Amino acid sequence: MGGRAPWVLRGVALAAVGAGLAAQARHPSAACGLLATALVAAGAALAARPAVHAAGFLLDAGSRRLAGPVGRLAAASLLHNPRRTALTVATLGVGLGCVVWFWTMAESFRTSLVDALSAAVRADLVVTSAHVTSGYVEAPVSDEVAARLAAVPGVAAVIGSRVVDWPHDGRRIAIEAFDARYFADAGLGRWPLARQQITAVWNRVAGGEAAIVSANFLVNFGARVGDSVVLETPSGPLVLVIGGATAAFESPAGTIQMSREVFTRYWRDRQVNRVGVYLAPGADVAAVRAAIARDLAPAYDLRILSARELIGYYAAQVGRAFAPLHVLAATVLLVTLLGVADTLLAAVLGRTRELGAARAVGVRRAPLVRMVFIEALLLGGLGLALAVTSGVGLAALWVNETLPHLLGWVLELHLPYGEVPVLAALTVAVAGAAAMLPARRAARLEPGLALREE
Repeated sequence: MGGRAPWVLRGVALAAVGAGLAAQARHPSAACGLLATALVAAGAALAARPAVHAAGFLLDAGSRRLAGPVGRLAAASLLHNPRRTALTVATLGVGLGCVVWFWTMAESFRTSLVDALSAAVRADLVVTSAHVTSGYVEAPVSDEVAARLAAVPGVAAVIGSRVVDWPHDGRRIAIEAFDARYFADAGLGRWPLARQQITAVWNRVAGGEAAIVSANFLVNFGARVGDSVVLETPSGPLVLVIGGATAAFESPAGTIQMSREVFTRYWRDRQVNRVGVYLAPGADVAAVRAAIARDLAPAYDLRILSARELIGYYAAQVGRAFAPLHVLAATVLLVTLLGVADTLLAAVLGRTRELGAARAVGVRRAPLVRMVFIEALLLGGLGLALAVTSGVGLAALWVNETLPHLLGWVLELHLPYGEVPVLAALTVAVAGAAAMLPARRAARLEPGLALREE
């Protein structure tokens, strides 16, 4: 019964993971999401030993084919003490899995933001104040800046936008108001909408009848496309129809996009935070940029960016937010180094007589060294496979279920294709480094002394 108890525990734990995921799917909430996250992490750790047993045949056959008898001995060494091997694989799987999880979250956030902004910002130049009020929102300037920009030679159109933080139903949301022409003319750029939307949505938003809301606004306020939203403004209640949903990221509580003409009338605010500048056909971007910098920037303390530079700036802010991931990755790899080294050294010490017998019958030192290195690579490969599986699974859970309810962000899942190969290479390098001391000890074994050890 004692040998079966751990397997019963693993079965119960995996059943709990399934129950947690089912609860999150049926009753989505931040609490259920966090519980499901903890259960998935625990399930990944407990799945290490079944994974080692399941991979036993593949390890044996694959190692023998790739490295001959030495590879088969390496695989047999790992499977000789599955508990110790599973512990190391679990450490690798959970630790590296967290790195993959966070990297996937960072890539999902960055790519979702860039995709949305690339569709929405089609201006040749974006002019803002050189100062920032809070977070990443630029300080407002008078809308006479937009009028003066429109008079610059080579400029065909300008679109002003205003962003304010505003209370709504007990929370703080962002209101982003664009000139009505922006919504009416598709050539000026549009935020990508979800499939469900009201008829003639863009014309109705331009006319001040409807508004576009962010996807997290629908989640946080239980609203649907076609519903009416009532905003308390300085001039009284403003009722707007929700025309569609997009992936705006101005606020974790939600964003409402509307016509700036309506905003100006109800809020009595004529300032702008950004002005998109669209050039006439044949106009030289560098010349127009230089003219704005010479004639307007000093007077209004302006910053002039291309659309690509603006999007790059926001993407860089996301990168800065996730910068500590490199420290986490380095820490996990250090733990990996120690864990793999300890496992391999224990394996060598536990098989001293076997290795001594091998040396006594003529096995050279080099094959024993290769055997230890192959063991290290097999450990790293098993841990990395578990890490990618658990990390991507956790990221999918967070992007699709947990994050919208916990922090309010609605993202699309994007895998970090650039980072995972780097992590794999680092894992192999660290596993190889961890094998150096045990391999050296195996190579230095004297057959007579080894055979006399108990």
